[in-house]
Amino acid sequence: MTEPLHSLTHVIETAVNSLRHRPRNFPSVIEWACPVPFFGRAEKARVASVGLNPSGQEFYDRKGHPLRGNGQRLATLESRGLRDWSAAGPAECSAVAQACSDYFDGNPYESWFDPLEAIFEIAGLGTLHDGGACHIDLAPWATEETWSNLGSEEAQKALLKHGEQTLLSLLSSTQFDVLLLNGMSVIKGFECATGVKLSEVDPVAEWDGPGGRSRCWSVPPSLGDVEPRRPATILGWNWHLQNTPRGALIRIADWAARATEQSVA
Repeated sequence: MTEPLHSLTHVIETAVNSLRHRPRNFPSVIEWACPVPFFGRAEKARVASVGLNPSGQEFYDRKGHPLRGNGQRLATLESRGLRDWSAAGPAECSAVAQACSDYFDGNPYESWFDPLEAIFEIAGLGTLHDGGACHIDLAPWATEETWSNLGSEEAQKALLKHGEQTLLSLLSSTQFDVLLLNGMSVIKGFECATGVKLSEVDPVAEWDGPGGRSRCWSVPPSLGDVEPRRPATILGWNWHLQNTPRGALIRIADWAARATEQSVA
């Protein structure tokens, strides 16, 4: 009997198709790594944090060797028995989607996700491990270089622009009540992709941190040009939480809880 396809298989298919038509200034992606539009159970989560694109650390160990065996976090061409992602049919794309959903049941990149998990837990918004929350990225492809080392702002913009259709497909197929945008680059990229314009919130922006004053933004329940399955409240801040002290995390989480208390029933 044929296994039923994952409900977000079409999102993976959109990502795979996008890689076939990349622009000239597209950065060097990890070709053998699967697209990762989401981490965790996006098909059921009501809250999602939003980042830029998957880290190369999802596929490499600290010595630069590809993760394999029990250490492997996500699907690769080798693990799926494929020579190229263009050969991935519905069953293979469904398997990739399932691996994304099961991410926190395996070997997650905890040092990166722990600050986000803290926000969810402190704010009472569910967790990445219980499936009440998940993480999504503006672009689904991991790059060989980190975001700041992609070579140019044009390369960064090309990566985000090329991920737009995958992002919109995901947002149109999920039921998020709350989206939490992690950092200024994410806010700008999200605005470009969705047509949403976030408004800066004042005076909750006065938090001391490593980069000076923190600022935050919010928008009424709307997703701009996207047609989601339900309205979503969107919140964001200019700090990258992975570089944020615990005290500031708690204050951001408290603010997020107050701002979203009417959003998650």
